Amino acid sequence: MSEITFDVPFLGSRNTARRLCLAILAGLADGTVRRVLVNFSGISGISHSFADELLSPLSEQLGRALAKRVAFVNCTNSVERGFGVVADMHGLQLPSFVRRSKEPGGIVSVEI
Repeated sequence: MSEITFDVPFLGSRNTARRLCLAILAGLADGTVRRVLVNFSGISGISHSFADELLSPLSEQLGRALAKRVAFVNCTNSVERGFGVVADMHGLQLPSFVRRSKEPGGIVSVEI
């Protein structure tokens, strides 16, 4: 299991989003991983720049497969809306959103 942790309730920096994006893509590069879960428990908000910096490369590299390969777990309504607004504004794909996580074999969890 890959793990990135942040001790803040708000994710706002592009640098943080880049680190997270690289961890997600690295998890997917492993041939045994079907789907990466990103757990947003404890995160109450995100900035437009964070969402853009995370979604743009994921959308570009995974296209329509993004929703099948990446799930954002335990997002607040505010966080989910923030990603949706950015995706709509820039024509980006979205991952799937899951309220609770069960981790079957072959899934890497990226804790944030």
